[in-house]
Amino acid sequence: MDLPIPVDRRADAPFVPTRVLSVEVTSALPDPLVLGAPFGRAAVVVRAHSEPLGMVGIDAPGGLVTGTALGSAIDAALGDRIRAHLAADGLAVDWRDAAEHEASPRCLVARAVVLRDSPSVSVVIPTIDRPEALRRCLLAVLEQPLPAFEIVIVDNAPAASGARDVVASLDPGDHVLRYETEPVRGASRARNRGLRRATGEIVVFLDGDARPDAQWLPALVTAMATPIDGGRLPTCATGAILPDDLRTEPQAWLEEWGGFAKGFERRVFDRSTHTTNSPLYPFAAGTFGSGANMAFRTHELRRLGGFDIALGPGTPARGGEDLAAFVEVITSGGAIVYAPDAIVWHAHHEGEERFRSTIRAYGTGLAAYITRHAARHPLDAVRMAFAMPAAASYFFRSGSPRNIRRSARFPPGLWKDEVAGLVAGPFAFALGSIRAVRSGRSRGRR
Repeated sequence: MDLPIPVDRRADAPFVPTRVLSVEVTSALPDPLVLGAPFGRAAVVVRAHSEPLGMVGIDAPGGLVTGTALGSAIDAALGDRIRAHLAADGLAVDWRDAAEHEASPRCLVARAVVLRDSPSVSVVIPTIDRPEALRRCLLAVLEQPLPAFEIVIVDNAPAASGARDVVASLDPGDHVLRYETEPVRGASRARNRGLRRATGEIVVFLDGDARPDAQWLPALVTAMATPIDGGRLPTCATGAILPDDLRTEPQAWLEEWGGFAKGFERRVFDRSTHTTNSPLYPFAAGTFGSGANMAFRTHELRRLGGFDIALGPGTPARGGEDLAAFVEVITSGGAIVYAPDAIVWHAHHEGEERFRSTIRAYGTGLAAYITRHAARHPLDAVRMAFAMPAAASYFFRSGSPRNIRRSARFPPGLWKDEVAGLVAGPFAFALGSIRAVRSGRSRGRR
């Protein structure tokens, strides 16, 4: 799997604020590439016909990168992949000349064919606070180049979020923009509310503080509408989640720790044909994607029961609801496609304590979801038990594929936060389950 963010692992390397952006190599490269203050380094997503092929790190003294330096760095790191992409598109030209080539690339023709008969789509966006972030998110969604689709905003803090005013201030154009409320806190509850209201054949979930890329929705819908093998369609698709920028060291640490992106290779996962060699498969569900950027066949997600309200942000488990849904898709015979061209940009927390809190939440959510799955699928619990030594090695061994990406400046004691979260997970799931049952009884009495 590609390393999403290029990291300088030298022990004496100081942290340099890094601007994260993308360039399209079939268009003229910017010359110069202007980063602005305080950035002294660029992490550039390199794309051909909007498909991301990899990421290049390049120093930017004075916040500038010349077009020549950028082109050389791209060619050295990804030249072969770019040429392979152009050859597959029937464009036998050097990538630096591709901008002058007028032929329609095969990849874009194929996407247009799929989108011509696009299934109906509902985009569900849960939100709690940060109304300005929600406004930016919605403006980017409304600009997606896809025929009319509906957007369902689910306000999980209707008394204080400001989301209603944001929605009322926007012109949806040809799209349907609806405002719903879910007063009981919890990301799973908010998503389930949106799932009940969704009218589209495909339901897409996007976090309200994320910024979707210009081709995000067409890419995600294309992944859902393209047969995998034998004519079957995926049940779920996920996309890449990349950082907006890395202004502070804790933001960079989150990427070194693992981040949310899963590389730049399209991948398929299912129960039999498309698996991995890992003994943790399919229980290491973070491999499949993340909840901030995912799509499901609406009727299939409803059949699976939606998202477990004992899991996720706003519950003691603090996460794990997306992982549980992914694994339910796999174990029920469905397939998941990871589509790296369906990109959303995410603003990481800037401070160290919020970073450590995120790591603890991840551990808690992971252990909570595993507890849930083991309770519901006793035979899988045996498989999980046998996989525990491999899991411990993957999580904590310094040379594991997960940990080898870390720089010398990465916090050495972070494993304690991870362990604290993992230990808390089973208890958090039990508490969340009790609260969910009590909530159901309370609603029944009303």
